[in-house]
Amino acid sequence: MGVIDAQAGFAFNSVTGLFYGIIPNRLRGDVVVFDPKKDSLEHVATIPPIYIADASKPLSQYFTAPAISPDGRSLMMIAQSGGPNLPQPPVDSSQVTSGALVHLNIDVSSDGYGQFTPVYGMYEFGQNKDYKQRINKVSMVPLLASTPIGDVIFLVSNFTASAYSVKNNTQLNYDVPAKAFAIAPSNTLDWSKPWGLVDINSNNIDDDDVNAVLGQPAPQASYDITRNEFVFATEQAPDNTWIYQKDGPAVAVNSVDIGVLNSSRGAKNPVAIIRQYGSDYYLLTAGDGPNIAPELDAAAFFEITNTDQLLDRARLSAYWTGKSERRVPVGLSSSRTTGYHFVNATSTIGANQFDNYIVSKFWGDIDNLPVTSNSEFLDTSLESLLQDAGVMPSLIDRYDYNGLARKNLFNGSVNDGYLINGVPAIGGLPAEPRADRYVVSLATLGGKHGHGAIIKYDRVTAEVVSVPLGNATAGFPLGKPLQLESGVVLGGTLNRVNSGVNPQRSNVGVWTLDITTKKIQDFALPDTDSERNDGRWYTRAVNPPKGFAKTKNGQIWGTVVYEIFDPISPFIAGAEYYPYVAGLLSFDAKTGQPSGELYLFGESESILDADFTGAVAHDDKLSFITPALRVEDNGAKGQRLWFVDVNNRDANGRPDSNFILFSPEASSVAAGAWKIPFAAAADNESGDFYVMTTAIENDTEVRIHKAVLGELISSEISISTVVSGPKDGLTDLPGTPLFQASDGLFYYLTNNAKLMLFNPNNSTVTVLADFTLNETITSANGFITEPEQGVIMGIVSDSSFTQPSIYRRAFSFNLDEKTWFTVDVTKNTSVEDQYLGITAVVK
Repeated sequence: MGVIDAQAGFAFNSVTGLFYGIIPNRLRGDVVVFDPKKDSLEHVATIPPIYIADASKPLSQYFTAPAISPDGRSLMMIAQSGGPNLPQPPVDSSQVTSGALVHLNIDVSSDGYGQFTPVYGMYEFGQNKDYKQRINKVSMVPLLASTPIGDVIFLVSNFTASAYSVKNNTQLNYDVPAKAFAIAPSNTLDWSKPWGLVDINSNNIDDDDVNAVLGQPAPQASYDITRNEFVFATEQAPDNTWIYQKDGPAVAVNSVDIGVLNSSRGAKNPVAIIRQYGSDYYLLTAGDGPNIAPELDAAAFFEITNTDQLLDRARLSAYWTGKSERRVPVGLSSSRTTGYHFVNATSTIGANQFDNYIVSKFWGDIDNLPVTSNSEFLDTSLESLLQDAGVMPSLIDRYDYNGLARKNLFNGSVNDGYLINGVPAIGGLPAEPRADRYVVSLATLGGKHGHGAIIKYDRVTAEVVSVPLGNATAGFPLGKPLQLESGVVLGGTLNRVNSGVNPQRSNVGVWTLDITTKKIQDFALPDTDSERNDGRWYTRAVNPPKGFAKTKNGQIWGTVVYEIFDPISPFIAGAEYYPYVAGLLSFDAKTGQPSGELYLFGESESILDADFTGAVAHDDKLSFITPALRVEDNGAKGQRLWFVDVNNRDANGRPDSNFILFSPEASSVAAGAWKIPFAAAADNESGDFYVMTTAIENDTEVRIHKAVLGELISSEISISTVVSGPKDGLTDLPGTPLFQASDGLFYYLTNNAKLMLFNPNNSTVTVLADFTLNETITSANGFITEPEQGVIMGIVSDSSFTQPSIYRRAFSFNLDEKTWFTVDVTKNTSVEDQYLGITAVVK
C-alpha cells in the first residue's frame, strides 16, 4: 500500500468502550478488538474469502479502518477488490473488480457473532450502464453519518485511469471519474441485510453527471449535521485541490463545489476534511517534495469558514525536510468534545519500499555483490535496515483547536512501533474522567516482535502504551504433525517467534512440543545459495513442510518451498517468472530440529496450486512432487514426480534421485495426464506408489496411476493408469491425498466431502460416505488419519453461497462397520487453516 491510501486503523464502539480494527494483509486480514483499560488485544475473526454475485474472485484488500453502528452490534468494512469483473472500454482488456461493503456481527450475545455478510457490492452502482458510470475502487475511509433519513455510509470512489490511457498517454476519455454516493441499510434494525443507494443530491442517484467529481478523493470526508451536507476534498492535476459539498438526504437543492485551492496556495495532496470546533472545517494536506519552498509545499491546515471562505491556517513544519524522504500526515481525527485534532504522520518511504530495499540488497548492484547465506546483511538489525532504507519513524501529534499549536504524543521506534498508517481512533465512555480519553493507532512495522503494534495514548495519564502484534510463543501451525519416538511432536509453522525483527531471513519454520515438559519451541529452516546464471543467489524457505516422512534408516524428512533471489531469470524467462524450488530437508529424529541437510530439486515459475510440501516414504525411498512449469528439454510442460534414495549417494553426498514428468502432452508417459494435487501414497505391502492426476491435456479428468520402481532408483520407472475417470467412478476432484489404512486399502476425501475407497487389488473406487449437510456447501482440504486401528478421521468444512468455512466438522468412520458420525470443531479450528486434519499423540 502507498502512504496516502493506506488507511488501516480502528473504530471506537461507544456502547462497549472497545476499539475494533482490521489488521490487514495482502489479501484479507484479521479483525481484532482492543480494550484500552486492560491494554488487551483479542482476535475476533479472520476475514474469510467471501464471494458475491457468483464471481470467481473473492473480496479482498481490507485496507481501511471500519465503521461501527450506533448500537455497537455491527462492524462495517470496505473490501477494495473482488466480485464480478466490471465492463471496460473496448480498447482495454483489463479485469477490474470493485469490492463491497461487508458486515461483521460483533454482538457477543448473538448467535451470529463473528459472521461476515456482504451487504452491498460496488458493482451494483450504475449496474447495466456505461463503464464510466461504474465504481472501480473505493479506498476512502467509510463515513458513517446520522442524517434526517437515518444512518448512511458516505463514500467517494477512486478516479481510475484507463490502462489504455496510461499506456498511450492519450485518450483520456476512457478514464473513470470518481463518484460521490451514500448507501443505507434496508433494515435499520439488522444491518446484515442488503444495503442500497440513497439520494444525496438528486433523484437520479447513480447518474454519472450527478455523482461524478473531479480528481482523486482524499481518504477522509466529513458530515455537517447542522447543514446536512457532506464535505470532502479531491486533487486534480496539476495540483488543484477541490472542496466539495454534497447535500445530505432529504435536501431539495443540488450540491455545489465551494472552491479550488491550486498550487499557488500550496494545497497539495489532500488527506482529510474534518469539522472544526464550531461550524468551520479544517482541510489537512500532505504537501509535496522535494522542494525549497516550505510555505507552499509543506503539509498544512486550511480553514473552510461557515461562509465558505478558504483561509491558510498553519504549515506543519515538523514534517518538512525539503527532501523526498519526509513525514506526511496520513490520518486525522478530531474530538468534538475537546476540539483537539490528532494526526498520524508517517514516512514517505513506506513498507513496500522497505521490502524492495531488502530485495535489492539480495540482488546486489553494480557496486555490490549480491547477498549470500553467509553475508553480514542477514543479521543486520531492523533499526539499521529501516534507517538505511530511508524509512523515518512515524509520529502521533495533537493540534490545539484554536492556534493549532503542536504537541508530539508519540515518536515511533523499533521497539514500540515504527511505521503508522491510517486514522487515529478516539473514544472513551461517558464515565471516564476526561472526554475522548483514548487515542488508538495501528503501527504496521516495528513493535516487540517486529509485526507492528497497537499504540494507545491516554489523555488522563499522558502515557503511551505499545501492545505488540505477532507471536511471543510458537504458533501458526500448518499441516500434519508427526510424533517422534522420543515423544516430541514436530510440525510446520507459518510464522516463527520474533521473525519480524529479522525480515531478511525466512519467517517460516518448524515447531516442536515436548509432551513431558509441555515446552514449545520453533526453529528456522536452513537457508542456502543457488548457483545459476553465473552467480550465487540467496535462497530461503517461503513455505513450511505440510507433513513429514520417516525412512527405514530412522531419518525424518520434509519438503519445503524455497525462493531464489535471482534477478536475471525474469529477464530471460519473462517479467512474471519467479524461481521457486523444492527443498528436501532432514530433521533430528529425537529433537525435531533441522539437521542442516538440505537438497534442492526441480524448478517452477510459480508455487500456486502446487503441493510442494508433501513427502512420503517407503523403506529408504522418498517421493514428492514439484511443478515443472518451465519448458523441459523434451519440450513438455507439467510436473515432476520425484523419487529419492537416501541410502545411495553420489561423491558429494547427495542422495540418488529420479523423476517422472507428468505433462499435458499426449505422448507423455501418462498419456497427457497431469495436474497432480498431492504427493503420491506408498503401498506398505508392495512398495509401489500411487499418484492422482486431475487433468488430461487441457480437460478435467481424475485418474490414479501406479508407479513401480526398479532395483536401483536410477532404473526406468514403470508407470500405468489403474483407474480412469467417470467410467471407473472418479467423478469428483480429490480434496486430500490418498491414505493407506491398516486394512491395506486407500482412502481419500473429494473436494465436495465424499469419503472414497480405492482398492489397489482390483483397481476400483467406491463412495463410502457423503458428509454434505443440507443447505450448505461442504468441502474438504487436508488429510485423513487413523488415530485408532479401524477408525479413520478427518475434517470437512461447511460454507454458505457467500462465505466459506462457516462451520467445520470432524468425522469418524468405522472401517469394519461402515458407520460414521461428525462433531462440530469450529471453535477448535480456523477458517485460515490450510490443511485440516486430526493427529493423535501419545502422552
